[in-house]
Amino acid sequence: MTRKRIFLTLYICALTLFTSFALFFAIELRPSLIDAFGLHRIRYYLLKKTDYPSDPKLVFTRGPSAPVRARLSGDLYRTEYGDPEPFDYAATYTPEGFRSNSSAAPYEMVVIGDSFVEIGEDDSMTLSERLKAETGLSTFNLGRGWYGPHQYVELLRRYGLGLRPRFAVLCIFSGNDIEDIRQYEQWAKGGD
Repeated sequence: MTRKRIFLTLYICALTLFTSFALFFAIELRPSLIDAFGLHRIRYYLLKKTDYPSDPKLVFTRGPSAPVRARLSGDLYRTEYGDPEPFDYAATYTPEGFRSNSSAAPYEMVVIGDSFVEIGEDDSMTLSERLKAETGLSTFNLGRGWYGPHQYVELLRRYGLGLRPRFAVLCIFSGNDIEDIRQYEQWAKGGD
């Protein structure tokens, strides 16, 4: 009796392991299955689905994003305030994945930061566009969500300096950038 139970347990374990590997490889070959199995909630599959290629300095890169419908609630959101209303996030992007600008070269100012710099209800409501309206300077938005200070510096080196701006505005958000530094340094040492 115990031999049958051991055999059955080993059989179930082997079958589970085989099925898991088969499912993993099927999803690797056909990323469209991510939605079919509801795996987009897992960070690995979310990044795979959105196709963010890895980068040796930026961790990952991204191309132009399409307008999305999102529930944006802000960094001070608390559940007792109720559910935020979704709104259409109407944005256009350059081929390099940065928000479109109304300014044209030569750019006098680049604005660098995370999603607080990148995101506005529309292209005219981004920080770079608001700075342009206030100062009259030609601006370029180098904001990119999910990035931290190490990536900001690399964005300036890779994209900003070539624009030859007179000013670079580096935006630091104390709410998450300190943690982003820690996570980046962990990644740079070979971590997750």
